[in-house]
Order: sequence, then C-alpha cells, then structure tokens
Amino acid sequence: MYNNQQGCDSVVNLHLSIGGPNTGILTAAKCQDPYVSPSGNYSWASSGTYLDTLPNIYGCDSVITVNLTITPFPSTTVTFLDSVLTVSAVGVNYAWINCDNGNSTFPGANQQSFMINSNGSYAVIVSENGCADTSDCFVMANLEVDNLEKLSLKVFPNPTNGNVNIESSVEIIRYQIFDLNGKLLKDQEMNAKELTIDLSRVECGVYVLKCLTNSNYESTYRLMKTK
Repeated sequence: MYNNQQGCDSVVNLHLSIGGPNTGILTAAKCQDPYVSPSGNYSWASSGTYLDTLPNIYGCDSVITVNLTITPFPSTTVTFLDSVLTVSAVGVNYAWINCDNGNSTFPGANQQSFMINSNGSYAVIVSENGCADTSDCFVMANLEVDNLEKLSLKVFPNPTNGNVNIESSVEIIRYQIFDLNGKLLKDQEMNAKELTIDLSRVECGVYVLKCLTNSNYESTYRLMKTK
C-alpha cells in the first residue's frame, strides 16, 4: 500500500514468482577430440561424469550432470610388406582409397589388407562406432612391373574369397601356387587361355601365382585370399 498523488491510499496487487536453481542430466558422445561443456568453461578429454553450471531463465545457477563417452579413433598405422598394405586396426570398417584420384574408394577394397599392383598413392579410411579417421597416403613409386602386361594376363578378382579367374593372350600350359615361405600348394598342367583357380580351401593371406606359357615364358603375380 502506498499514497497516490492525491494522498489517498492505493492498493497494488503484486504477483511474485521466485525462481530457484535447476538440475539436469545430459548424455553426450564425442570422437576422441576434447568435448567442450555446454557453458564453454570446461574441456574434457576422457569418458566420465562431469558437472557444469549454466544460468537459467531466472538468473540462478543450474547444475548439469554430463555423462560423457569419448570414443578414440581406430589406429591408422599402415605397414607395407610384399606389395601388401595392412592397417593395424582390427575388427573395424575399412575403405581403401586412391589419393591420386580425389580419395576415391577402390571397389570391394574393404579388408584390413590391400594389395598394390601398380605405382600410385594409397590410404585407408577406418571407422568404428561412428568415428572415422584416414591414414597418411602411402606412395608406391618403385613397384616393378613384371611380364603380366606383356602377356596381357588378367587375374581377377584380387583380392578374392574363393575363385580366381585368369585370362591370357597366349596359352598357359602350367600354373603353380606358392605361399610366401615358398611352399608349393598347387601345381596344374593345362593348355588354355582361360582358367579358374579355386582358393576357397586355403587360409587367408598372400600367395604367389606362377604361370608358364607354351613358349616357356614365366610370369609371377601375387594373390590375396580374404574371408
């Protein structure tokens, strides 16, 4: 109650609301890089439960409980051995790419290892649980080109999970399959320009194919068997 301009009592009805602090729970996920809290005052680099404070609409402090999961990127370390690139991450998703062609993917190249058949620049994208990273580009500049091109010998699919088809410009009279330790696994004589080799019963890995033509010309090629 207060006096108005005429000195009379004036009654004012005041509807008062007093705000208080709020609490809340936030579940968040991030790929490896630090997570910045909603207030911007904190940066967290590991999974855990954290507290953050924000002003609510009344200007009071609101405490937020942040349940944070930080997922590390899969390893992108790549090694090279016997014309084969292998990324160290196991049991994730793979996509091998051509660094010389706008990082385009190689069709069907979705295994942990990738066989190089020509000079170029190669990398792999590895992903897991929505987090993806790309390896450095591996440059292959000194790969020896054997006699396959001279023979117009086509070997496909490579890698394979079963059969390998061979098409040649000249007749093949014999082929042999060796493992990388030099053990002879297959030895077959024939007289054909086209043949199919069944690798379904051999273990996953890299093998050496040798083809002998009717002019006693021998060429070698590396095969990769996958699951």
